[in-house]
Parts: sequence; C-alpha cells; structure tokens
Amino acid sequence: MKKYFILTISIFILASILHVQTLFAEREDEANKYYLDAYNLYKLGNLDQALDMLKKVVETNPDHAEAHFGMGSIYFRQNMFDDAVKEFVKVTRLKPEYVEAYQRLWLAYKKLGMNDKAEEELAKYKKLIEERMQAMVGG
Repeated sequence: MKKYFILTISIFILASILHVQTLFAEREDEANKYYLDAYNLYKLGNLDQALDMLKKVVETNPDHAEAHFGMGSIYFRQNMFDDAVKEFVKVTRLKPEYVEAYQRLWLAYKKLGMNDKAEEELAKYKKLIEERMQAMVGG
C-alpha cells in the first residue's frame, strides 16, 4: 500500500510540474502571437492598434522586453518622450545587453532636454557596441 501511495504522489508531482511548464509555454506562445500581430500593425503604420496589441503582450508576459521596446518606439514616434523613457528603461532592466534600448534612451532624453542623462545612456550604448565588436573579432 505504501508503494502505491509513493508512486501516486510521484506521478501527481510529475504531472503538476508538466502542467506548470505547459501553462508557461502557453503564456509565452500567446504573448508572442500578440507581439507578431503588433509588429505587423506597426509595419503597416497602425501605431495605435500596434500599441494596444503590445499592451496585451505585456499583460500576458510583463517581462517581454521586445514588447516594451516596441511600446517605447511608438511613444517616441508620438512625441510622448516620458512614456518612451519608461518603456526603454524597462527594456534595459529586463535585458541589460539590449543595445538599441540605450540608443533610444539617449535620443528620448535629448528630446526631453535631459542632456546629462542622455550622455549617460550614450556612454552605455557605446560601451556595449564596443564590447559586441570585440566579441565579434575575438578580442
């Protein structure tokens, strides 16, 4: 009887782990579907619809760095530089190696007249570019 109990518990634990993994995979798949839709809307020039779709992405997966980058890019194009900065900062926290986010932060801070912050982000951008180039040439 004890063997069956241990076997049943083991199967239950394994099934639970697999179910959790499936839930995370489904969440990620759903977020990526929304992201692809948002990307296509953005390319067609439908910025408001793309932004709405990107918001669905981050509701589904708050750590989707590309969605935050897309939102920041749209806010930047709409001259909403404070909102753009917030999104690009989220990108750099989620993916510190996301070079383009530092470049966009530099531009957004320049637009806001925050030149000191802009220069900080430009320095980070240049450092990451330099590191990337050194890695490419094996240095």
